[in-house]
Amino acid sequence: MALPHNVLCLIREYSRPLTRPDWRTLHRLSNYNLFYCISNDNIPNRLLTIININMQSSLWFCMYTFIELWGPHNAGIGFNIPTKELIQINGLINAVHNYEYMNEQIRRLRD
Repeated sequence: MALPHNVLCLIREYSRPLTRPDWRTLHRLSNYNLFYCISNDNIPNRLLTIININMQSSLWFCMYTFIELWGPHNAGIGFNIPTKELIQINGLINAVHNYEYMNEQIRRLRD
């Protein structure tokens, strides 16, 4: 089974040398964008499993999950990063929103 066209384009772009004149125009996919794409796209299961395993072992994913469960303040303490700097990392503000939404739902259930 061949890889999807967009994956082949990415591989082709990343395998070109950095001495290319237009290498700065290459669109880099951030961790959050990759996380969003793999959870909302039609990717073959084997490739999806490989991407998921690699992503779940990254520091970014650990921080994202920690924030969703324990909040940005505790994540800042746990990762020894000031909270303001932590939430400025690409995509982690979405984890903060998920944490706040989850806590709001829990508060509603208690009332």
